[in-house]
Amino acid sequence: MKKYLIAIFGGLFLLALTLSAYADVKLQGELRERGRYQKNRSLSNDTKTDDHAYYDTRIRLGVNADVAKNIKGFIELEYDVENENWGTYTESKLTTTDTLTVTTKSTTGTTLGTGSVTDSNYDVTAGDTAKATGLFGEGNRLQSRNFSGIRQAWILYTFDMGMPAGFKVGHQLLTLSHDQFFDHRRWGDSAIVFFMDPSKATHIGLLTIKFDEGGTALGTDGDDVDGNVALMTYKLNKTDTVGANLTWVRGSKGASVRLLGTEVSLAGAKFNFYNVGLHGTHKIGSVGLKWEGDMQSGKLGDAKFKGYGVWADATMPLGGVTLVLGGAMGSGPKTGSSNVDTFVTSLGAEPHYTFVYEYFVPSAAGAVSTGIANTTYGKVGASFAASKAVSIGIDAYYLRASKTDSGVSKALGTEIDGKITYKISDSLSYTIQGGYLAPGKFYEYSGSPTKGKKDAAYAVDHALVLKF
Repeated sequence: MKKYLIAIFGGLFLLALTLSAYADVKLQGELRERGRYQKNRSLSNDTKTDDHAYYDTRIRLGVNADVAKNIKGFIELEYDVENENWGTYTESKLTTTDTLTVTTKSTTGTTLGTGSVTDSNYDVTAGDTAKATGLFGEGNRLQSRNFSGIRQAWILYTFDMGMPAGFKVGHQLLTLSHDQFFDHRRWGDSAIVFFMDPSKATHIGLLTIKFDEGGTALGTDGDDVDGNVALMTYKLNKTDTVGANLTWVRGSKGASVRLLGTEVSLAGAKFNFYNVGLHGTHKIGSVGLKWEGDMQSGKLGDAKFKGYGVWADATMPLGGVTLVLGGAMGSGPKTGSSNVDTFVTSLGAEPHYTFVYEYFVPSAAGAVSTGIANTTYGKVGASFAASKAVSIGIDAYYLRASKTDSGVSKALGTEIDGKITYKISDSLSYTIQGGYLAPGKFYEYSGSPTKGKKDAAYAVDHALVLKF
């Protein structure tokens, strides 16, 4: 495996040197050395299988080529030694499978899924490829997880059609609004993006995304899963921007779709999913405000999508401290409903709010890294610069399930997160971050190996990151 890594990265380096004779080519990259400690990460109270400590390495190497004034290309490779933690040198994945079955129900009354702990990313199971997390698990994938993968590979062409416009084609990192519904920046998607700016304040984009390519033969029912997006942002003034987007995900009749933690074979059923998103960024005096709202519709067979989500985050400087206040709510399943009432998210295995509840333990939506699906939270926090080189932040969260079965508590618990970053130089930094989750009564109704009160879950990361 190591020889393949050397060959690929060496070839990328030689390509950069060769192209530099014909274009403005820059080599860039990132090296991260990380240590991690996790306690009771699936809330099973089993210290033998549920507590972990290790170091891992992530390498990113990219080539940025400005071939002409209006033509640009970018290639980025990523190699994760998370599969091969320090001191282990195999090409297989970690196979820890601690699970927690939660009581959240699907439209048929069965559990939506189980939270499965597999490795430090939690976006894959043993032997699988990396995919999107959340309740729509297509796209955002790495095809060859065992040694390295192409994180980005795209061509950008800009032109003038009476207004600035362009195409961006290839594998690229994609996100919508403020990342609550759709965030595929972990591994990206293959997409064709057309954009134009009718005015300095207005940006319009049209995207088609290949989430899953089945067979390529024509004349059959097909087995692809495709996404189409139309979006617009409008800059009201220097500090205020609003935007809207429409996402349509379609599955061919012969496709299978990873939805609600399960691989669903459409078997001729129609799958059309829509998400309408609105978002804004504002400055009101000294207060910064960001918000997002999403409404979902469409059908999977006879079941209708009826999920929704709202999110807001406000910051206010006070002396040398920045205060943070925020909250969110993603809809959950309704008992007895034949529809998909849970807010469907499609994300990556990275924290979007809490460090433990969202990133490590099974959520109220029945899996790990599901965002705000079936989750309501309030947040208060503060951050400040202790010096020019040191920044410190702390956040407290109160977490509740948006919906539960009758007799099941909605109390998910409280969590305290902290982060300290030391900027050693412009290119080198050291970060320590962690979180402590005190589980609520929701988790007492379910669990592996037994029901009952769950011990606290906590995790600490520290990482040395070099960027160039």
